Amino acid sequence: MIENIYWNRKGLFQSTVSDIQDLVPSQGESDKPLIEIFRLLQNAYYDLYNNGGGNEIRWEFVPKIQELLKIIVADKEHKLDLLKKSRDLRNSMTKKSCFPRDVDYSYSKAEDAIDSFCKLYLSLK
Repeated sequence: MIENIYWNRKGLFQSTVSDIQDLVPSQGESDKPLIEIFRLLQNAYYDLYNNGGGNEIRWEFVPKIQELLKIIVADKEHKLDLLKKSRDLRNSMTKKSCFPRDVDYSYSKAEDAIDSFCKLYLSLK
C-alpha cells in the first residue's frame, strides 16, 4: 500500500479533506449537497480501507452523487470528472460481494475519487 494516501492522513489534498471533515455531521446526512457528496465518498472510502468494502450498502452512492451534482453550480468538467471517478471506484468492487477484485486497484480508485472531489470543492471556493 502507498504511504501518501488519505487513510494515512497524507493525501494529495489532505488539508482540504481535514477541513471538510469538520463540516460533516457526526450522524446522518448533511443538508449541504457538497458536504453530503463528500460524506458519501468518505463512507465508501472508509469501508474499503477498514474492511475491504464488505458493507454493500455503502457502495450504492453513485446515483445519490449524480443527483446532488445537479444541484451544485460548478464547472461541468469538474462535476463530470467526479462522477466518473465515483463510478470507477464503485466499479472496482465486485457486484456480487463488493469485495475488491484487486485491492491495490480499488485503493487507487478511492484516492482518485477523493482527489477529484477536492478539485471540485476548491474550484467553488
